[in-house]
Amino acid sequence: MILQVAIETPIRKNTNPNELWRQEDKGIIKTWELGREWSVSYPDMSISAKKGVLLELKRETGDTINGKPSYVRLFKGGFDKKQKEIFRFGSLHYYAMWLGLRGDDLDIDLEKEYPLVCSKTNMGVVYTLDSQKYLTTKINSNELHQYGSTFISSVSG
Repeated sequence: MILQVAIETPIRKNTNPNELWRQEDKGIIKTWELGREWSVSYPDMSISAKKGVLLELKRETGDTINGKPSYVRLFKGGFDKKQKEIFRFGSLHYYAMWLGLRGDDLDIDLEKEYPLVCSKTNMGVVYTLDSQKYLTTKINSNELHQYGSTFISSVSG
């Protein structure tokens, strides 16, 4: 299923969770809309995303742990610093929210995977709807070829 929504499209006001999260689009459109809302609430995050940074999508909970602010992270796929494994999988929901945060149109095929390289960490992240993949810690080297030589060579080790 291909999802295409222009950035000029008004954000839906429907609050029915079944319609927003449990339809054929699997909540991807709502996640993209959430990214658009965050671009207004968190302009620094939007600026970073527009620069190609695959940042952690997190916000403060208002609580503290050992005197430090506590955060809630939304969707796997962003990293504030380089990880040991430089190729990772991320959630397609992260990718949709990141597109919204950037102010980009939504254009996602639920059957495809989207490889990106973070401009800050130079990590390679492949965004997928397959939770079996993004719940693993890394991409096996024998799988990398399917994402193309440009993606592989853009990631620094």
